[in-house]
Amino acid sequence: MGDEKFYEDAKRDMLCRYIPADKFRLVGSAYKNVPGGLTEVRVKLNIKKKFADALSFNTSKSGLLFGWVRAGEMLKKEDGSKSAEKIELYDWDNGFLMLIFYKEGSKQGVYVSSEDVRLLLENCMRPNNE
Repeated sequence: MGDEKFYEDAKRDMLCRYIPADKFRLVGSAYKNVPGGLTEVRVKLNIKKKFADALSFNTSKSGLLFGWVRAGEMLKKEDGSKSAEKIELYDWDNGFLMLIFYKEGSKQGVYVSSEDVRLLLENCMRPNNE
């Protein structure tokens, strides 16, 4: 992951610890701005064509996917103080950088594997046309 120097404090971890597939749902781009449930955190994924082509379902040509995850303990800051406001995942070819943005304005970077992201997307709830 060539840009790691920008997130030297980021750790490597398993995506399912933060976003379990059974607590994640994709939404169509027309619904990306519709508020989620009270306990849900907005998720945006930026995927490249090579990754999108490996999925068993069609994705937007823009490479953007939108979803919601029910917040769990891992989406709180390590000291347990603040919870996540949104999550963004960026495809870096050989893995993903996940940025967790907290309500008070800070953010945390976590490196996750492409396989973890693929498993999440293949096993989550998806709209029929996605």
